[in-house]
Amino acid sequence: MKHSTLSYGFILPFSPSIPGYSAPNASSVVSSSFSKISTRIKLTMSNNPNASMKSTSSKLLPLLTNFSTSSSTQTQSDYESALNLVNSLEESYANDSQYRSKYNCNSIWVYGEWELVICTAVAIEKNRGVTGIGRLIPFGELEMIEQKISNESNAETIEVLKVLGKWKIVNRLVGKYNARKKENVEELFYESAVLAGGMFKLRADSKAVLKVTYLDRSIRICRAL
Repeated sequence: MKHSTLSYGFILPFSPSIPGYSAPNASSVVSSSFSKISTRIKLTMSNNPNASMKSTSSKLLPLLTNFSTSSSTQTQSDYESALNLVNSLEESYANDSQYRSKYNCNSIWVYGEWELVICTAVAIEKNRGVTGIGRLIPFGELEMIEQKISNESNAETIEVLKVLGKWKIVNRLVGKYNARKKENVEELFYESAVLAGGMFKLRADSKAVLKVTYLDRSIRICRAL
């Protein structure tokens, strides 16, 4: 099952789907949205940051579920509210070393499938995806970005492009996942690019480096390094 997730900077959100894990019920992403909002709020920490995170996460998840529904209408206010909650989660996570030591880039919660819901990365918006092909296609638009990470350290990032509103092009970057637990940093080493639904396969030789700034069973927030 895929979870609603949130991406901030270059954030790839995902849902654990491993043996023995019971995933909560959450809608998957249909289309990615990009926002240039950079609102920053100062969180007043409670005496129990963990309780604060649970409360904030429960407020954010319905917004993400709404963003993941193609028929829904998102407003500027919705984005501002979501990013304010993101900032709160990031600050709580940074100040709760006990929680962070358990739930980080090396946690089993990372394994599974994640879909991008919100992204403020200018490069992804400009390139209409992660491969840059969306930028080269006339009338092309990004429909979805998904990432899969297995407990065997295999990684795959998938982008779905839509042309003229009806034709779809699926591109995949395939490689390995490495967790630098001490720094809470993810490294994705892409070895090959499978383009246009498998018509072309090229050597990739690229890397994505992401710092996890919040993680729970339904939401994963990262920033590009």
